[in-house]
Amino acid sequence: MRSDGWGARPAAMAAVAVPAGAEVSVGVLDPVSGVSVRHGDRAFVTASVVKVGILAALLLEAQDVGRALTGEERSYAAAMIERSDNDAASALWRSIGRAAGLDAAHARLGLTGTEGGDGPRWGLTRTTVADQLLLLRQVFGASADSKLTAAPRAYVRGLMGRVVPEQAWGGCR
Repeated sequence: MRSDGWGARPAAMAAVAVPAGAEVSVGVLDPVSGVSVRHGDRAFVTASVVKVGILAALLLEAQDVGRALTGEERSYAAAMIERSDNDAASALWRSIGRAAGLDAAHARLGLTGTEGGDGPRWGLTRTTVADQLLLLRQVFGASADSKLTAAPRAYVRGLMGRVVPEQAWGGCR
């Protein structure tokens, strides 16, 4: 076992009792060390988890053309991340070009197991735990490892740090 305690995590995750017929994937990322562990490799429907990916796609697009987000985009982004506002997510989903825009951004970020939802259905995006850990590394990892520059990364982290209590799950706080 490694001295930092992470060596025991894969075995612990594999030992979790999963009801017959159920499948699970779980991942943990230490943003300080960059070390992650995961269990499972199946793709699952994202529901609101895709909202960070939508924001990353929007930020990459703005970064590419050297512009800041508009006031409206910032308002939608804050509502989408901090309060899990679905209308705001839908507005930004359309802005990034729906699934095609999300998929293009994810390809640039190195995500290979994620596929955007059909038409207006961003919540039906499918992803793997490995891709979600990679996305989190893009936001929380060392800047040399990220396609996003420092300011957009700090912006996402700031929004994630202000998630309202009723939406705070998954260790984002």
